[in-house]
Amino acid sequence: MSDPTLIKQNENEVASTRFHWIVFAREGGLVLLLALGPFLMYFLFTSGFVVPWGARYVTLIQVMGFLWVLVAWIALGTTWTHHLLNRLVVTDRRVVYLAQSALFSRESRTWRLDRIEEISVDKHGPFQVALDYGSLVMRTAGSMTPDIIEGVPKPEQLREAIFKGASSITTLSAANVSQEQLLHTISHEVKAHLAKNAAALASIVEGDFGQASESLKKMAGEALAETRKGVSMVTDLLKTSDFKTGSVTYEKRAFDLKAAVSSVIAELKLEAERKNLALDFTAPDTTCFIIGDEKKIRDHVVKNLIENAIRYTPKGSIHVALSRVDTFAVLMVADTGVGLTERDLPKLFTEGGRGDQSTVVNPSSTGYGLFIAKSVVEAHGGSIWAQSPGSGSGSQFYACFPAS
Repeated sequence: MSDPTLIKQNENEVASTRFHWIVFAREGGLVLLLALGPFLMYFLFTSGFVVPWGARYVTLIQVMGFLWVLVAWIALGTTWTHHLLNRLVVTDRRVVYLAQSALFSRESRTWRLDRIEEISVDKHGPFQVALDYGSLVMRTAGSMTPDIIEGVPKPEQLREAIFKGASSITTLSAANVSQEQLLHTISHEVKAHLAKNAAALASIVEGDFGQASESLKKMAGEALAETRKGVSMVTDLLKTSDFKTGSVTYEKRAFDLKAAVSSVIAELKLEAERKNLALDFTAPDTTCFIIGDEKKIRDHVVKNLIENAIRYTPKGSIHVALSRVDTFAVLMVADTGVGLTERDLPKLFTEGGRGDQSTVVNPSSTGYGLFIAKSVVEAHGGSIWAQSPGSGSGSQFYACFPAS
């Protein structure tokens, strides 16, 4: 069993081995050979073979010999420790080489399986062939020189384990690409149909087909709201797929973040008033320029945070503030809503991550909105985080961008 600290979450160990015993025998034998040196020197000195007066220094020679043997034993113990702790571990994602570089120091190297392009076994001479050990020679993408790991027992078996893992990752990656393409195709089709339905329902609500009864208007309005939620959900799924695959491009330029936040507040003011929520905004008197993709920051960060605050605040108020802290522009959205527990906070900005109360308050929550917001903020060199005193005590969300 390998060191559990080597294995990450959702990672499975495929193979693990110490280095061949012959490596310890070779290095330990050299230490023992050096340890025998003082005994020979002691005999030569005391017998007068080296210098005639060697016997006069017998005590000094004995002390030096004792110290020499002590050092040799420490070196032998260190060699055994290295043999015991040095390991080569193959998981379903990586190859990990853990080496004891000193008595109290450990080093590790890792190679991702999907980066390994070629791996071969090198055995020198009949001795290594007979004892079935040798070197693994690995070539990785982007590396000019191969990585060599010596003293590996049964190297062919480890090579096969690495090959199988790499093949599985390649197959899985291809399957993921196919799934992403299928998701895009289906989502685009669903979004197109939902958009047509939304347009038709909006026409009924706005009276484009003549005066409709109040009951019909109410029903069409509710259906329109639900359809728009469906469009928003599908849009989030599509955008999440793009952010995961890294296919999102940003058109960065200088823009006034204060103006962008003000426009979002004006857009969502009516939605807050429908729930009898107070929505206010404070900002410096001057402009607050940053470099970035205005549309993506506006739609996926500012609007997302304020919409979430409105959704998850049954009563009370929402306060939006923009400030300049050193060389950063900091956006804060604080609410008096359902709040967050300690269990919620680590999940918030992960893919599909949601709080315990999210689906109760908002059944259509996908958990992808904050994941997208985090991707956008980090792509602009910023950071995003949340705080909350606890469940039922409201929450504060912060997005920080480098100011221009």
